[in-house]
Amino acid sequence: MRAAVLNKPCEINIEDVPRPDISEGEALVRVKSVGICGTDVLVYKGLYKNKFPIIPGHEFSGIVEEIRGGTRGLKAGDRVYSRGSWGCGKCEFCLSGRQALCKDRIMLGVSTNGCMAEYVKVKSSVLYPLSDEVSFDDSQSIVSIACAINLTTKLKYKLGMNAVVLGPGHNGLIIMQVLRHIGADHIVMIGGSRESRIQLASDLGADLALSRKDPELMEKIRRLMPEGPDVVIESSGSAESINQAISMVKTGGTVMAFSIYSRPLDNFQINELYNKDISIVGVKGAGSYYEDAERLLQKKAIQIKPIISHNLSLDDTLKGFELMLDKTSNALRVVINP
Repeated sequence: MRAAVLNKPCEINIEDVPRPDISEGEALVRVKSVGICGTDVLVYKGLYKNKFPIIPGHEFSGIVEEIRGGTRGLKAGDRVYSRGSWGCGKCEFCLSGRQALCKDRIMLGVSTNGCMAEYVKVKSSVLYPLSDEVSFDDSQSIVSIACAINLTTKLKYKLGMNAVVLGPGHNGLIIMQVLRHIGADHIVMIGGSRESRIQLASDLGADLALSRKDPELMEKIRRLMPEGPDVVIESSGSAESINQAISMVKTGGTVMAFSIYSRPLDNFQINELYNKDISIVGVKGAGSYYEDAERLLQKKAIQIKPIISHNLSLDDTLKGFELMLDKTSNALRVVINP
């Protein structure tokens, strides 16, 4: 089969590699759509704990080619989506639905070959049937939608809350839509210099979509939320934005960190934790919310198509990563269609 192989940081080649053989409890999936996410970009740059060479990618959908065993009655020819990782199934985290915290977690595209290929091998138990009503391109975002749902389970309350989301990327735009679905009142999206993303946030339902460089940023937020937002969600990956979130959130509110940060935060406003009695919550992984995520797509509650900026062939995988790294491009969600 053909696959995008990352031989070392920033070096991807399309190679002919053996099609994986499967054993009992495993499945081989013919890949139809793969999304390039922020974690994949870190893997590409050599900034993640992954081995080389590796086939990257962990967010995908496809068609079952072969399956041995499983728990959902799947068979060859079925449309499916998948978890991006899985745990040991025995530790306290796995048994409580927090597999992302398992110390023995296996992650596609990191600790085992991923899905930027014609075929991918996974445990059959991590596959789910995909409704005919949901496209392959939409369903490659199910992992991210499930992560957003997991985030909402950590909120103190939901109906009528006011929220600010920092970072109108793929994840931030999904979080914004999930917040609206669960009953948030006002939602503000704050972005950087890419105006197209700010406009898209407005199109997808933000009450306000603003640039962080807007000189009247705080004034505009206060007009909509006089006491400040109940929750500020940092999804941009900028460590400095954590301080902005702490300053912005209302007294007694919550700041949520939903990113992987490449460096420590300088001048952390630790006294504000006491002065404002705020909570800072880290959010990692999708929990057990994959089927809930797929149902949101079935109900048309989440729009993915407007977030996909590029569809590329497997041959153009390198171009996909280059687009994601080019801050002057309008790349948002790059999808590979092997």
